[in-house]
Amino acid sequence: FSVRERLHEEDGDGRVPEIRNNFTRTERKRANRRLLAAVRATERRLWMTTAYFHPQPKLLLALFQILRLGVDVRILVPRRSDVRWFPWLSRTAYAGLIARGARIFEYEGSMLHAKTTLFDRTALVGSRNMNYRSFMHDLELDVELDSSSSIAALESRFELDCRRAVELSRREIRNFRPIAFLISLFLTPVKRWL
Repeated sequence: FSVRERLHEEDGDGRVPEIRNNFTRTERKRANRRLLAAVRATERRLWMTTAYFHPQPKLLLALFQILRLGVDVRILVPRRSDVRWFPWLSRTAYAGLIARGARIFEYEGSMLHAKTTLFDRTALVGSRNMNYRSFMHDLELDVELDSSSSIAALESRFELDCRRAVELSRREIRNFRPIAFLISLFLTPVKRWL
């Protein structure tokens, strides 16, 4: 972006992976539409690792839609964040997801700041989180991968990270609700910037 040149990087198979950025308003809209389309087209699994999870309503509804179709949805987030209150904000979305069959894992190891999304046969790796700021304001860059070796490596890493995490139950979510609700209510006026 700063040197105004196009990015061309070949992966190990000699193909050029697709690079998705949101540096302009048009690119941002296109990147958001393509992510939502990819989520809605998922038939088997969607495994997501993100440091900040506070999805826009359209993304949350797309996740609800694929959960109704039986897609294996797993979301890995940090239990402790560099933004201390963010896990509480994230927890406002968990009840609806878990009730529909999603599995939510809170990573207990050191700081989790990865941003990956595994679809059926492709993956996104980059800088975009699943929160308003990443979708609407921050400059982000993702690379779409489709090589089998890359997908296998990401699957392995995701499963390893989930073993180092706590899977949240519906009962735990009920215990979070009062605090999460108050934090969400307080932050609603500025949620587009979170």
